[in-house]
Amino acid sequence: MEKQATRQDRKESAEKELLQGLTEREVAERRESEKRETRQGQITKSKWQIVSENLFTLFNFLNFLIAGLLFAVGAYSNMLFIGIIILNIMIGITQELKAKKLVDELSILNRPRVRVHFGTNRIMSNLQAM
Repeated sequence: MEKQATRQDRKESAEKELLQGLTEREVAERRESEKRETRQGQITKSKWQIVSENLFTLFNFLNFLIAGLLFAVGAYSNMLFIGIIILNIMIGITQELKAKKLVDELSILNRPRVRVHFGTNRIMSNLQAM
């Protein structure tokens, strides 16, 4: 019976808090506790990560090694394949940068928004800012 009463009390206090909102002190406490928590990182890779992951691969290393050896022995006409390798690297980087831009734009649309009542003012804000 006591459990049911405390459950009802918690429910009533939560409803009251929802209707009344937080005090300035409670907002400050929540902001302070959020500063201590670790935040989630970016969803996408950085531009440098994209470039380095496309440029520094074992496949590219072997191809550039073969191209260097061909250059050393003077077989310049056999080095034409390196142009295809460079084009492949550029296409991969371009595609990934476009995908990153699209995902970043879509993640902005998906951010949760909250309505804040501060006195008589109503403010729409991102949830992370609270």
